[in-house]
Parts: sequence; C-alpha cells; structure tokens
Amino acid sequence: MDVIVRAARHPADAPDLPAELPAGKGVNVARILSLLGSDCTALALVGAPDIPAFASHLASLGPGRITPCLIPLPGPTRRNITTIDPARRAEHHERTQGPAVTPQALSILRAALAEVAAPGALVAFSGSLPPGFNPALLLDVVDLCRAARCRVIIDTSGPALLALRRTPLFLLKLNQDELAELAGAPLSDDAAFRAAARGLSVRQGGPADTIIATRGPAGALLISPELELAAHSDLAPRPILRTVGCGDALLAGFLHEHTRGSDIHAAFHRAVAVACAAALSPHPGMVTADDIHFAMRNTYVQTPPPRPHG
Repeated sequence: MDVIVRAARHPADAPDLPAELPAGKGVNVARILSLLGSDCTALALVGAPDIPAFASHLASLGPGRITPCLIPLPGPTRRNITTIDPARRAEHHERTQGPAVTPQALSILRAALAEVAAPGALVAFSGSLPPGFNPALLLDVVDLCRAARCRVIIDTSGPALLALRRTPLFLLKLNQDELAELAGAPLSDDAAFRAAARGLSVRQGGPADTIIATRGPAGALLISPELELAAHSDLAPRPILRTVGCGDALLAGFLHEHTRGSDIHAAFHRAVAVACAAALSPHPGMVTADDIHFAMRNTYVQTPPPRPHG
C-alpha cells in the first residue's frame, strides 16, 4: 500500500492525490496493463484488513480487466510512505514492516499458480520477498510455473534475484544496481553495463531469453536472441515528477505489446514510452494516452555501437 503525503505550501501547488493507493510491484504492473487495455490476473499477498481496498481499486480500473487473486496475511499490508514536496520537486520514502507469509498463505499461493499456469502463459514475479518467504520458496514456485511451460518474467532484487541467476527465464528485467549485483562488480561505464547485460542472455550462455536493463535518465537496453537495442528519451520541457514505479510501467508496456504480436523493436519502444509517461504523471501508478503519445514521439530506439575488438 502506497501512502502519499503532500508537503505543498498551498493546496494548489500539486494536483489532488489519493491518501492511499493499493500498490506493490506486481499490482503496479497489473494496473498499467489494465490502463493499456490488457486483461490480467493480479495474484498478491495482502494484509487481510486491506483486501477490500485492493479489490475495490483493481475492479475500478480499465479498459483491461484485472482478475484479483488476493491471498490474506495476518495484519496490515506494508506501507510505502512517500512525502512529496512539489516546490522542490523532491520525494522522500519510508517503508513499514509487512506481515509474514504463513504456511496457509503459501499453500493457497501454490494452488492459485497451478490454476493459472498453462503452456505459453506469461507469469511475472515482481518485487522483494516478504517476511517468511525465502529465496528457496521463490525458486520452488518459479519451477512450478516452468514445469507447466509458462513463460516466466522476473523483476526482483537482493537474495531473490541471486537465487534465480541460473534459472531459465523468458524475460529478466533489471535496473543498474540489480545488474551490478548479478555481475558482482560496479558498472562504471556504458561498455561495462552492456557487457554485464549480454552475459545474462542466452546469446552468451546466460539464463534469460530477453534482458531489459534500465539506467534511469540514461535510458534502457534490450538484448534478445535476435538483436540488441538501446533506447533513450528526451522529455524536455516536461518535468519528471516521479521515478518510483516507472520500471513496473516499462514491464507492463512491454508485456502489453508482446501479447498483441508487436515485434520486439516496437514493443521495446512502447515500453520505454509507457515508463516515461509514468514519470510525467502527477498521479502515482497512472499513465494517460496523451503522455504515452508524447513520450513515443520523444523516445528513440537504435542498435547500440558495436562491441570493441581486442
């Protein structure tokens, strides 16, 4: 659950924002998919007192339909508290501790995954691990989906990411810090960044069919079995209002286009534009068609420079 606190001097300094927004990386991806027009299932571990708010929010979205599968945990959902100061265009973030995953919740999760798992289905695991859900358990449920011949997408960090570093995946989405974590070394320049991403691709014996690695304002890189693409955006004079959730928007944009049969160049272009639209929006976790069109016109996708020889 995201809690939004305005620090504006005057009420008109910032647009009206919700006091609380049901969120979490997987929920964020589902929300953007719905806003783009894709149907999806949102399977989430949610504190029992907050399930009505999550269910109501997911039902209110569209035009795509979200099928909620909300698994209750004892106690309130973790709060991500964001304080926004529009005058300085600054954000401050704090997080509370969330409830622990119970054996009963884990059993429900496995059963729910088994129900939706089908050959070719896209299953995205997004976010950090809650208390009581260790990397071995994550690997177990990922293997459940892979055994059903699902196409597995991973967007996580820390021990969870390290536990999956050798697991065959359809898509691995990383930011620069996560890529450095897997590489085991800081990525000091563009060449090191690209080399680290390539090392995770099946093209070089890595685990993932497709890698999408992001670097904030420096753009993003995609590596697939067929090609390598780099994207950057120039959104001036529009101000960047937030960066939290942009990676979730990018993933949703890519999956939305992929399910519609777009080629990988078009899907990557739209994905980066959707991420930029999220950064331009005053409302967290939301995108508009106008902002996506603006970002599409100002996002450029190209083949990166060739690798240095020697």
